[in-house]
Amino acid sequence: MDSRFASLILVLHPNRGRPKTLFVRRWVLWLGILVVIVGLPAAFWAVFELGQARGERQVASLERQLTELRGQRQDLREEREGLTERVAELQERIGNLESLKTVRSGERRKLHQLTDDLQHRIGNLQEELAFYRNILDPEKAERELSVEDFQVVAADGSDREFRYAYKLVQGVAKTEPVKAFARVAVTYFNGNGQRQIRYFPDGARVRKEGREVKFRYFQTVRGRIRLPVDARPVRMKVQVYAQEGLGELLDQARDWENLAEGSAEEADDAA
Repeated sequence: MDSRFASLILVLHPNRGRPKTLFVRRWVLWLGILVVIVGLPAAFWAVFELGQARGERQVASLERQLTELRGQRQDLREEREGLTERVAELQERIGNLESLKTVRSGERRKLHQLTDDLQHRIGNLQEELAFYRNILDPEKAERELSVEDFQVVAADGSDREFRYAYKLVQGVAKTEPVKAFARVAVTYFNGNGQRQIRYFPDGARVRKEGREVKFRYFQTVRGRIRLPVDARPVRMKVQVYAQEGLGELLDQARDWENLAEGSAEEADDAA
């Protein structure tokens, strides 16, 4: 065998076939061994360096993301503080508005009370004016009991509750004072189209449960009525019965539409 060659025996499988012999030059063999001895550590080192460089890049990227997240956290913290201050400011404003609402509510009640007082004073002045007109008008001196200044207005903007007022008047020549019970009767149609009557004040279906009146020349009667939601009023009448014997002294009716229109016109004139 030539000394320039080296033989390599390859056993492909212990139970299959004969081993094969491969002849290679010795310098090629030693070169291969050298490549294996030197190349494997170099390859491991290169892989290690590449992995380390890649890890350093990943670490740098993570550090940048961490820095960005810290900045975002700071921004969110500042935004939260701003929102907290805004909420506190809004709560303070709500408290101020509630206080102002309470003050205005008190002022509104005082204004309503003052308005009621003024209306009462106006009513008294109108009564006095009517009294002197009756005295100065000879044609009305002998007249029987009658109703004047019949008014019906919605109470507090409601379309179911109303305030009414009317004046019972008799001639100044009458010597006997009127002692009686007065009531109002509202005729209306309900939601089924049935005609019904309701008396006021409540319970005045019985004559003697009406409002007690006692006067010589005149007296103003005021009250409130409340109708069902589906009611369509058509007429309202004033009925007066003597306290002794409950005989009828007066039964005077007005159409609801005329009463409402007349009250609206008087309100417009007053405005």
